[in-house]
Amino acid sequence: MTTEEIKPLVRDVNVLLTLGTYQGMSDEEIELVIDFKINKALHDEEFKQTISAMKETQQAMQSAYAQLAQGSNDMLQSLLRKQSEGTANNE
Repeated sequence: MTTEEIKPLVRDVNVLLTLGTYQGMSDEEIELVIDFKINKALHDEEFKQTISAMKETQQAMQSAYAQLAQGSNDMLQSLLRKQSEGTANNE
C-alpha cells in the first residue's frame, strides 16, 4: 500500500465544530463544516419564518375568538335586558 492509497479519515462534523479553527483540517473537513453551517443557517431562517407565521395565525385566531366572545356577551346582555323588561312589564 502506498500513501496515495490511504485516505485520511474525515472527522465527525461535531468534532470539527469544537476545534474553533480550520487549521489542521483537511479540505474535505473544511467543506463539511462550511456545508453544515450553511444548512444550519438556512434551517434557522426557515424555522424563524415558520414561527412568525404561526404567531400571526395565533394572533388572528385570538382576535376572532375575542370578537365571537364579545358577540356572545352582547347577545346574552340583550336577552337578559328583554327578560328583565318583560318581568318589569308583568308586575
